[in-house]
Amino acid sequence: MDLQTAHLALLCSSAKSTEELVSISKKHSKKGTFVVLLDMDETLLKRLLPAYLNAYARFNEGGMRSNNIGIEIMLFLAGSMNISSAIRKVGAKSGKAFIAYSNSSKTLASFVKKSSCRIVKKYALKFDCNIAGEVAIAGISDKQKMG
Repeated sequence: MDLQTAHLALLCSSAKSTEELVSISKKHSKKGTFVVLLDMDETLLKRLLPAYLNAYARFNEGGMRSNNIGIEIMLFLAGSMNISSAIRKVGAKSGKAFIAYSNSSKTLASFVKKSSCRIVKKYALKFDCNIAGEVAIAGISDKQKMG
């Protein structure tokens, strides 16, 4: 994982349903790469890299709540360790533009092509140390409740 590399998220629109887009994203989520589809809420962008890092750490430690790193990212973005609640809160909504994020520009480009999405805007993500602790606290407080 290289934080010096520019991480990119895309604001996309599509005529496809959220279910179709999620299905396509799942086909692109393999061999350590993923595509996660988020609600069009630009406030999530500052939380995205810290959420990814926390999800990545859980993946490496074998402590994920789900079997999908994209879902883990959503948990940290939502500040909740309840999968259904996190998906409702921060997941892409049908009929609305959405944010697509991947840890691989190649995977993200392939997803856009296969899903026939239209790119509305590109976001270059930067790591925000002030937000990082706020995002991580969801996982810490969750572990304290379990212990």
